[in-house]
Amino acid sequence: MRRHRGLTGTPEGVKGGAARRPGLVLALCRVHEIDHEAVRPWDGRRARPCPRAVAATASSAAAAQGEVVTARLSELISALPVEDEGPCAGYHRREFKHWADSDRDGCDTRAEVLLRDAVTAPQITGRCTIAKDTGTWYSWYDDTTQTSKLDVDIDHIVALGEASDSGARAWTAAEREAYANDLDDPRALLAVHDKSNQSKADRDPSEWMPPAVAASCRYITDWVVVKVRWGLSADGREHAAIQRIAAGCDDPVVTVVLARSTRVEPSPRQWGSSLAA
Repeated sequence: MRRHRGLTGTPEGVKGGAARRPGLVLALCRVHEIDHEAVRPWDGRRARPCPRAVAATASSAAAAQGEVVTARLSELISALPVEDEGPCAGYHRREFKHWADSDRDGCDTRAEVLLRDAVTAPQITGRCTIAKDTGTWYSWYDDTTQTSKLDVDIDHIVALGEASDSGARAWTAAEREAYANDLDDPRALLAVHDKSNQSKADRDPSEWMPPAVAASCRYITDWVVVKVRWGLSADGREHAAIQRIAAGCDDPVVTVVLARSTRVEPSPRQWGSSLAA
């Protein structure tokens, strides 16, 4: 079982490169007027797109797995590859094996996140059975508190279907399993009210945003971080929505540990250039 420090809204638990990593300032948001009405509602008929390989250019460079980058949110948004999406066969959740017990301590990924994100620690029986109706969890998506694990879902902030659409379809099975069980960055998986998670489904920020307006800046920051961390692309409508929502927030400095070797544009060594200005 991992050691947990309660709520982890900031990435204190990010693993890798800790000695090299500059301090992270995650200014969650200066909420201005964000037009949630402009977010396109989901009609239930979203086609599954085919991921396309990101073409390398003269200005792109290889980014190594485990590389630590620190940059402003606006720079990370600019670094996201924008790729059109086309219709494709649907994905299957079994392509992303979860929930795993990677450290073989009896607690699978769902249990690890429930324990990590609990405001009030639940009772545990056996190796890692969380007792019903013990513990409390704060869901910042909708500003609610849940008192039963049965009302809490573990959300992939970038849903598995969205990840598949954005490039993960071309990954190895091991990479998809690692993505589905990513405990190394607390922004990737979080405990939320099941109603919000089910409302979100696999929609991107052009289609769904958290109902709590105060959550918008944190959500869009974490969304971009996870996309950059895993080398995932954004479609044009998604990218436009990210830019629009981020324009109403502070431009926080964030640190990302890259989970996959990928090609990015511009070079990661150019990220954070505004910090030296």
